[in-house]
Amino acid sequence: MSEAILEPELPIIDPHHHFWDTPHRGLYLLPELLSDIGGGHNVVSTVFLECRAMYRKGGPRHMAALGEVEFVAGLAAMSASGNYGPCRVAEVIIGKQRNGPIDTIKLTFLGQYTKFENFTSGSM
Repeated sequence: MSEAILEPELPIIDPHHHFWDTPHRGLYLLPELLSDIGGGHNVVSTVFLECRAMYRKGGPRHMAALGEVEFVAGLAAMSASGNYGPCRVAEVIIGKQRNGPIDTIKLTFLGQYTKFENFTSGSM
């Protein structure tokens, strides 16, 4: 199914996606995401949400989730190279904190650079 592109120049941030390579979920990595978002919309950045993929097999149990961050950071670095197109994939990585306090992180989107940075009162 194809949808009409109403404003092809409008910058879009894809707010929710995952990556994985598992027998029960299949394969969904950088090429698959780029194919999905490359249909004419101007997707300039994406946000990765944790999905419990690529956890570390060895080491302390409480550190296992770092394997997913390392995995996604590698895909984000591939995207940031510019060799795969202009979209900044996984520019934000969101995970669940299961072992301690949580907090809110404020970000500012810099449209002219198509990137996020930490929010400061002067960044708006």
